[in-house]
Amino acid sequence: MLLLKKYWFLITLAALALVTVIINQFPVFIEKYYATGLFLYISRTSRFLLGWIPFSIGDVMYVCALIWIIVRVVNFFKRWKRNQLNRRMLYYYGRRILQTALLIYIAFNWLWGFNYNRLGSAYQMNLRFERYSNAQLERLTDSILSKLNSVAGDTVVARPGNSARQIATLSLAAYNTAELTYPFLHHQNLSVKPGLFYGAGNYIGFLGYINPFTAEAQLNTTIPQILLPYVCCHEMAHQLGYASESEANFVGYLACCQSKVPAFRYSVYLDLFSYVISDLYHRDSVAARLRLQALTQPIKDDRKMVRSFFISRKNPFSPVIDWLYDRYLKMNSQPKGKDSYNEVVGWLVAYATRYGWDKI
Repeated sequence: MLLLKKYWFLITLAALALVTVIINQFPVFIEKYYATGLFLYISRTSRFLLGWIPFSIGDVMYVCALIWIIVRVVNFFKRWKRNQLNRRMLYYYGRRILQTALLIYIAFNWLWGFNYNRLGSAYQMNLRFERYSNAQLERLTDSILSKLNSVAGDTVVARPGNSARQIATLSLAAYNTAELTYPFLHHQNLSVKPGLFYGAGNYIGFLGYINPFTAEAQLNTTIPQILLPYVCCHEMAHQLGYASESEANFVGYLACCQSKVPAFRYSVYLDLFSYVISDLYHRDSVAARLRLQALTQPIKDDRKMVRSFFISRKNPFSPVIDWLYDRYLKMNSQPKGKDSYNEVVGWLVAYATRYGWDKI
């Protein structure tokens, strides 16, 4: 009884963690009761409470957590240097670390992480995600190429600006339009902000990200403006509970291409073209080169500008950051890691097969 009283918090956390592990094994349960139920209320409430604040509360939390960790580590080594660490102190530190890890794991899953194991839009739209043929890939590439050239015209589409609030407002309008066709894309309570560390973001490779604890979407507003609309729609898809990167790409596409703003449609088709042309190039480089030649010159210039931007920001830490992010995705039900983004091609083929190629 004394043992239970002394360790009640740790035992409670362990029990909740076990329940969390079990729930993650049941995608149907998650889809019905969490992703389209509890999570929507959690996310909407978080966005309502924090969306009006002009800076990212989540980023501030991360900074505070980092400072807390550094202070704790420094204090630990000070005690170690002074020979003040006995078995009782080591046991205390071990228990605190375990409790913190369990608490983070539980909070991550209940506030966001369960969405990695939901059924998602494939279930909602009755899509069959299957291996696609070269012919299907070429047809998809041609469809996106046609849309891209059409929306661009003979001149570069006017840039939407790099204000996170402006981009978010236009993105919400796109979601409102898409909702008429896909009711599950209902979005409300904007919470899209410029990340506090966008300068560093250029060197670690993030365009935007969702904070799983605050439901805030952060944009790296220093990237080329033509990328921002689709990046924003992608992050807002995460806010609706579409956790996997390929699915957020697909849901972001469903919203972005519905926008009445040409710059939004240009942004999504430009990005999707990069995915499909890369896939096609690995299968048939000759066919890919023919499609690249069919791009209008302004589009070629934009693609060159985007490549130059990211090449200029490559640094010795890039491979380490890429590896860490790849491992994070693989730990969260995305076995292909960073390559999961490219799986949007399969989503698009499944969508076109189900609803018609003219819908791309």
